[in-house]
Amino acid sequence: TLGSLILATTLQHEARRRTGSGAGAPMTLDLLQQRLAALPEGLSERECEVCARAIAGITIEGTALDLDIRKTSVITYRQRAYQKLGISSLNQLVAMLHNVRPGAAQ
Repeated sequence: TLGSLILATTLQHEARRRTGSGAGAPMTLDLLQQRLAALPEGLSERECEVCARAIAGITIEGTALDLDIRKTSVITYRQRAYQKLGISSLNQLVAMLHNVRPGAAQ
C-alpha cells in the first residue's frame, strides 16, 4: 500500500515538475507546520513544529536546539504525532502531507 502511495506521489511530482505547476520556492517550516495543522487528526502546535522539522531533514538534535527542548521531548512529540496519524515512519508522514490541500481544515 505504501509503495503505491509513494509511486502516485512521485508521478504527481514529476507531472508538476514537467508542467511547471508547483515549481517555485521550497516549502518553509511555516508552510509545513500549516499543512500539518490542517490534518484532521488534530496535531498539537508542538507536534506540528517537531514534525515539520523532521520533514525538512533537521535532526532530532537540531530540532531540540531549535525549539529549546530536550532530545527525548522531540522523540515523544514525534511519536505522539505518528500515533495520532496512524503512521510509523517519516516516509509515511511525507506521503500523507503531499495529499493535504492548503486551507482544507478551514
